[in-house]
Amino acid sequence: MFRTLLVTYFLLFCLSAVAAEPEPIAVIKTLDGPVWVERQGTRQAAVLNNHLHIADVVITGAKGRAGLLFSDGARVSLDPESTLQLERFRYAPAQKEFEMVLRLVRGIAAYVSGKVASFAPGAVRMETPVGVIGLRGTQFVAALAPETGAP
Repeated sequence: MFRTLLVTYFLLFCLSAVAAEPEPIAVIKTLDGPVWVERQGTRQAAVLNNHLHIADVVITGAKGRAGLLFSDGARVSLDPESTLQLERFRYAPAQKEFEMVLRLVRGIAAYVSGKVASFAPGAVRMETPVGVIGLRGTQFVAALAPETGAP
């Protein structure tokens, strides 16, 4: 009896730990050179098909490039020496909730829109140290000069 109870508690603990894992919002689909993912203050080397979550930071090295595919079909490409924070993302068509906020800290990022932009064009934006890009089309490129952080 005690053993059965112990196994039941263990299984419930494991299931709750799995349920607590946040839903991925994107995946790394292309990778070239040194690229890292920083999550909750821990930096690890990125690998193909790495799942990305809200608040993750993708960092490319001097010769690194990365291509991200979001769950709504949006695509973001990062050039070398870029840092992109995944601030907010919500793609919930059943609830009619759509939002994407990315923060380009440095470097160059190219964006091609997905379903969030289709359903709610004003819900997508990229923030930079010098301004905010609000999506009014289907694609854009943001570039920050490395020495000043300005475009």
